[in-house]
Amino acid sequence: MKLIKPLLLACSFSLLLNSCQTIDGLLHPANTKNEYVNNWIMTNMSQYYYWNDQLPENTDKTLTPDNYFKSILYTYNPVTAPDGDRFSWIESDYTLLISSLNGVVPNEIGFDMTLYYKDASQTDVIGQINYVKKGTPAASSGIKRGMFFDRVNGTVMTASNYRTLLNITTADVTIGFVEPIYDSNNRVTGYASTFQKTLQTVSNYSENPVYLDTVIVKNGHKIGYFVYNFFAPDGGNKSYSYDLAMNEVFGRFKTAGITDLILDLRYNSGGRTTSSQLLASEIVPDNSNTKLFTYYRYNLDYNAAYIKQYGAESLKTYFTTNVLKNDTVIGTVNNVGNQLGGKVYILTGPYTASASEQVINGLYPYMDVVLVGDTTYGKNVASVTFYDEGNTKKNKWGMQPIIAKYFNSLGKSDFTAGFAPDFVVTDGGVNMKEFGDINEPLLNRALNDILGTQVLPIVQKRAETIQTDKLLSLPGKRIRGAQLDKMPFFE
Repeated sequence: MKLIKPLLLACSFSLLLNSCQTIDGLLHPANTKNEYVNNWIMTNMSQYYYWNDQLPENTDKTLTPDNYFKSILYTYNPVTAPDGDRFSWIESDYTLLISSLNGVVPNEIGFDMTLYYKDASQTDVIGQINYVKKGTPAASSGIKRGMFFDRVNGTVMTASNYRTLLNITTADVTIGFVEPIYDSNNRVTGYASTFQKTLQTVSNYSENPVYLDTVIVKNGHKIGYFVYNFFAPDGGNKSYSYDLAMNEVFGRFKTAGITDLILDLRYNSGGRTTSSQLLASEIVPDNSNTKLFTYYRYNLDYNAAYIKQYGAESLKTYFTTNVLKNDTVIGTVNNVGNQLGGKVYILTGPYTASASEQVINGLYPYMDVVLVGDTTYGKNVASVTFYDEGNTKKNKWGMQPIIAKYFNSLGKSDFTAGFAPDFVVTDGGVNMKEFGDINEPLLNRALNDILGTQVLPIVQKRAETIQTDKLLSLPGKRIRGAQLDKMPFFE
């Protein structure tokens, strides 16, 4: 997408509210801090929100900004608003919002996790380690992917307290681990406490999404396997180090002469659309910067005005042959698309969302995309970060509203229910293996399809007591979504 200098008509992005009009008419000096922030919210939402035609005419600007923001959203309802908003949000500190989108966490516990109800009573909660984050004390503590825990600082997690327990604000935290108990038929009947570990948390930890890459050589195939956990060009320092690291992965795959590719996005909830463009460009056959990857549609008023001034072409994003830092070339894309026989395997799960789904959707017109795992999240819209740039002392709030919907080159964007997998394999539970282990269920199923025969060990699935279909939301963990770099403002 063409990005325009951040000026909006006669008002700067910082929105000097006393000199700009809103849908409520001319603004006057705010009587309260809430009113000032809420005026700023409505000014932006009325022009850029994807559903701006659904904003209420009369609003209560004395509400706290979070409640005001919620009150004006065109919120999804299966009956009254089936096309409504499920994803916009606001934060009281824009710096924390921006940091979180770049993978920076104020107090990092050291691992990604999924929470489940422990049993059918849906009272107690159990956590499972999805992966341990590199460079944290947890990584050197012996904690492994697949391990279970049910206590935090000595307190058993329940449906009513787990959010509070996992809202980590301290320098360390003690985790109590458990192991499954099996009966004579190898069925799980419960969990026994084993040991606990006190982990030092990491302040302002910056997670690198480029987690693991390897080449699996089997029966004449060279299979590239890449675990990528979110889309971000860097940790917020403008180095584009994560994008460069991703490109280096595909450089290794290219040098190795891979014949097949398995892309693991099961925990990837999205992120920056420039990074999703780059990832897709590493994979698409016959890569070209004239081949359409995706295009965006904004609200009716803004879309029409934008096309009138800049043309419809400016709303399109093409695949790229270069790694870009804004408009500067910093590398050449190590595309492997023509080595893959027109097929790519993508491992998916309930947290596979937005920018991940954009890669799936964008590649579909050009190659066979085989999904292995679980149904994806279903987010075909994009957001952008807004904050009151010129008045951050007066207004610290930041918001991430939905401002666009995206489509592939065939005009397809019909996956609000998620992409269903070609091969259903449930992640989590007692069968978890480390990433890259050929016995790991999702990877195993993809490998067996590539090889065309069940030559690899088949994992025996044991009955589980945890309710793997009852995932619980995590405090502080959001679907990152598809984030546009910045709003294309008019000059």
